[in-house]
Amino acid sequence: MSDLKIIILAATGLVLFLYGIDHFSKEMQSLAGDNLKRIVQKLTRNRVSGFCVGAFATAMTQSSTAVTVITLTLVGSGVLTFKGALGVIIGSNVGTTITAQLVALKLTELAPVIILTGALISILPFRWKIIGRLIFYFGFLFFGLDLVGDVLAPLGQDPRILKFISETTNPYTAILVGIVVTAIVQSSSVVTGLCVVLVQSGVLPLSLAVPLVMGSNAGTTVTTIIASVGRDQNTKRTALAHLIFNVMGVVVFAPWVVSYTDFLRGLSSDSAQTLAWGHIIFNLAIGLVFLILLRPYAYLLEKLVPASKPLRPEL
Repeated sequence: MSDLKIIILAATGLVLFLYGIDHFSKEMQSLAGDNLKRIVQKLTRNRVSGFCVGAFATAMTQSSTAVTVITLTLVGSGVLTFKGALGVIIGSNVGTTITAQLVALKLTELAPVIILTGALISILPFRWKIIGRLIFYFGFLFFGLDLVGDVLAPLGQDPRILKFISETTNPYTAILVGIVVTAIVQSSSVVTGLCVVLVQSGVLPLSLAVPLVMGSNAGTTVTTIIASVGRDQNTKRTALAHLIFNVMGVVVFAPWVVSYTDFLRGLSSDSAQTLAWGHIIFNLAIGLVFLILLRPYAYLLEKLVPASKPLRPEL
């Protein structure tokens, strides 16, 4: 197979994955409707429940970006308090790890069955139609990843790729690549899922996949920052909270990334499962630290983004 054909097929698979994850997220939000907002408002009165709401909502929509942007909207409209939003933001990072787990469990192989099942259910009337579309796009996103994995698998033995990987030994470079790629595609789930597939295919070594996935956490904050431009102080604080939380996680883990990767290798002989568990442990550890320090963290953010001073009345 020529290099051009490999690039075209891999790009097609990635586009299908992006299309699937985007529409799956929209269908899930459509199915939940206004009930999602009411549930979020009711269940975010303390840090633990807010954390669980963020994790669950992200696991269901397969998009921490969507959950974060919705959270910013709720904060801006006064439906959700700033402190309540912090728990949701932290939880969303843990919820996004479900994508890596599902890919590592080789759910991609069942993609055609899931797509067919969703298509058949979508023929039915009323709410079943929405559920059918939801299942269809869920299968669709894994079908895209499966295509990428199948196309790129032979590259694991390509001398050029092996030479490039052997020369790219700096984990900080991999972290930077993860940040940049995630900022471009606007989805850490895409980068993480792709890394798991490439590890399964033998194209990407675990030593580079772990820092790539770490970097994806920081790259996903770009959308949140953009969405907060021109908004009120609480919305800006929430966006800044998302940025600091994700960046600090990478900064704390980065010096230990080699040791962390060695530790993960002892968890499983399956590299894809190891990477998926590494993603969970990384996000859960950082999330619990910030959850425990939520009050001083909120206080710091209020100082960094102070409330607007009222305009002086004209004399």
